[in-house]
Amino acid sequence: MSDWGREWRLNSGSTVILGPSSSKSEFRLVKRDSPGKRCYSVEYAAGEMPETWEDCELYPQGTESFRWKGAKLPEWKSESETGKHYCDRIAQNLGSTTSDTKRLEGELSADGAMIKVWLFIARNAVNLPGRKSDLLIVRTRSELPWSNAAETGGVSMNEDGTGHGNSL
Repeated sequence: MSDWGREWRLNSGSTVILGPSSSKSEFRLVKRDSPGKRCYSVEYAAGEMPETWEDCELYPQGTESFRWKGAKLPEWKSESETGKHYCDRIAQNLGSTTSDTKRLEGELSADGAMIKVWLFIARNAVNLPGRKSDLLIVRTRSELPWSNAAETGGVSMNEDGTGHGNSL
């Protein structure tokens, strides 16, 4: 079984990620290889996911598996029961990702704006009754990490690896 090419269900996220509250948010990542191009698309039944995913192509990046640190997550119950615990643990683990971390990257189009999307798999990160389950983490961002860094006291350009030059 491929790490990516299988069925998934999203438990929590914004409407850009999940779609209507009545949807089950179930989808399948399908490998779409062609000469010189390897990517995945998102397939789902009508009404299961928002249209933002319709033409999304997700490209594999990174070489190192996502390493889940600490205790496994309990089975997802609801936003009110397990939501904060999931958010805290996911944020903690995303903090140790680098450009070497395996992920899928793509863009979603929502209301005319492009939104960057990253998908990560944390292997066996969730304890389900009688078995462990992989956790799919979906991260979106409409601003690039360095946007507004000067105003917010963020990392300087030299510290984050940014360089610059002039045409000759």
